[in-house]
Amino acid sequence: MSVWILNLVILALVLAADLGRRKIAPMRLLRPVIAAAIIIPFFFKGAASSGHGLLLEIAGLAAGAALGVLAATQIRVTYDDQAGRPVSRAGLPYAAVTAGRIYFTYGLVEGRA
Repeated sequence: MSVWILNLVILALVLAADLGRRKIAPMRLLRPVIAAAIIIPFFFKGAASSGHGLLLEIAGLAAGAALGVLAATQIRVTYDDQAGRPVSRAGLPYAAVTAGRIYFTYGLVEGRA
């Protein structure tokens, strides 16, 4: 149950930070790295180094990366001449892919994917 709550919190934070029109600043780019550095130690129990476990790890990594790339394609980045900075715009397609990605991560941890 704690994994489910954590994934919902992550989803809410990501959507709150990315949906709509948002300025792009250094902290916005560092946020996912910092979040991963904080969260991963709580759930990482070791990786398989051979056999079917290794293949499953690689497949999960590839699927997660593909979903991340798909989510990134749903964000439009432009330059705001008036503000003099880059901005991003994300809508419902981005939210749907991100929610699917979070559910996929939950499924991997809980063994349901």
